[in-house]
Amino acid sequence: LVVQTHNAKKREDIQVKIKSHLVEYKVPNRSVVKNYLLLTIENKTRKNIVVEYTRRAYYNGKCYSCNSPESQFKIVLKKKEIKSGDLSSNDKSLKVFHSFKTGESKSKLTELIIDNVIIKNL
Repeated sequence: LVVQTHNAKKREDIQVKIKSHLVEYKVPNRSVVKNYLLLTIENKTRKNIVVEYTRRAYYNGKCYSCNSPESQFKIVLKKKEIKSGDLSSNDKSLKVFHSFKTGESKSKLTELIIDNVIIKNL
């Protein structure tokens, strides 16, 4: 899996840090296990900011979120705040479906690109 950030490398070093990790989720009362990629965004500044970005998710090499308004996200961060994806939340801004571990579908996240990152002071 490739997670790329375009137009954001300098900002990652100076203002924000974006990272990801893969986690398993067992669906309650079912024998289904899903894998999710959870994102973490860290505000490295001493200012309150808003981070806007586009997320393109490729499954088996095909982009299903490209050119979709649902691929655009906005995260508000207080100074030095870190926000991470949460499996129990319906908020999709920091949570990306990766695959079914138990084989319900052969669809698998093969590439995630985060680009058009815009950081604004609040």
